[in-house]
Amino acid sequence: MVEYTKKTLMPVDSRLLFNWHESEGAFIRLSPPWEHITLIRKDRSLKPGSEVHFKLKKGLLSLRWVARHTDYNPPNEFTDIQIKGPFKTWIHRHRMIPVDPSVSELEDNITFRLPGSIGEHLALRTIKRMFQYRHDVLQHDLQVQKAFPNMPMTIAITGSSGMIGSALSAFLQTAGHKVIPIVRHTLSTRAITWDPIKREIQQEKLEGIDAVINLSGENIGSGRWTKDKKKRIYESRIISTQLLAETLNHLKNPPRVFISASATGYYGEDLKEACTESKIPGKGFLAYLCHEWEAAANLFTAGRCVTPRFGAVLSSSGGMLKKMLPAFRIGLGSIIGDGSQWVQLDST
Repeated sequence: MVEYTKKTLMPVDSRLLFNWHESEGAFIRLSPPWEHITLIRKDRSLKPGSEVHFKLKKGLLSLRWVARHTDYNPPNEFTDIQIKGPFKTWIHRHRMIPVDPSVSELEDNITFRLPGSIGEHLALRTIKRMFQYRHDVLQHDLQVQKAFPNMPMTIAITGSSGMIGSALSAFLQTAGHKVIPIVRHTLSTRAITWDPIKREIQQEKLEGIDAVINLSGENIGSGRWTKDKKKRIYESRIISTQLLAETLNHLKNPPRVFISASATGYYGEDLKEACTESKIPGKGFLAYLCHEWEAAANLFTAGRCVTPRFGAVLSSSGGMLKKMLPAFRIGLGSIIGDGSQWVQLDST
């Protein structure tokens, strides 16, 4: 048997730390993007008998993992064990240890055994990396949530299953907010369905929602920018955003804020100096797209409208970094560009 323990001080008391782990978004928020984990099923509690089912992709292999919770002692500790997965034995003890009224220590203790002794060193190295990530993310999230306390809100999100949307949804859920996805097809009664091209949306389900976040849009980083591709990129943003803005304006109880994504492509392709929000749109397809995208969002007048301009989002689960990593991992990576280009980077 191999044992590993990771300890980190967290900026909240043990009760809040335990409650964070019980929130709906905790599993997704703590899943390292490079592990390519797909959640299949998660019970709503950590009580004995509750389970988490997920798939873990390793190269060409897809491994199914079933974890079952055994011990449950809030707000001090809970334990899960592997029922099905790559390990012969896996026991994960989570402990929340009070330090003072506003600080606690998180202790993750892992005991594992592989089917054979070969590979235990590599497995331990992977586990150490994973739990360093988990503790860093959790500590940062708790610091942000503590710095910006807010009453729980109900927030509707388009693009909630995308790279940014899934990370944002999980973050908001762990902060105590209720997230309702706006999707095209669903079997869930909780979700709001829509079809932007047909200009259809379940308007009644938007009544009384506190905020709407719009992240929908055709992926600009997949495939060549043919005429048809550019048409899809444009329509998937402009038509959907117009539909949302106009629908929200006609609600009896509209949201207080509408946050609709934009991008730094607004500034154009020939940048020679740093830009501010006051800069006029640049030239090129992306600049035109972002200008029209923001204009569609600003049709919302029943509350505050925000159009954040995202840069290139770095995450090994998708986007620019995922496409670049394979070449670098086999030694074929190189300096990108001549050093004069401007790139704004964000991270999930």
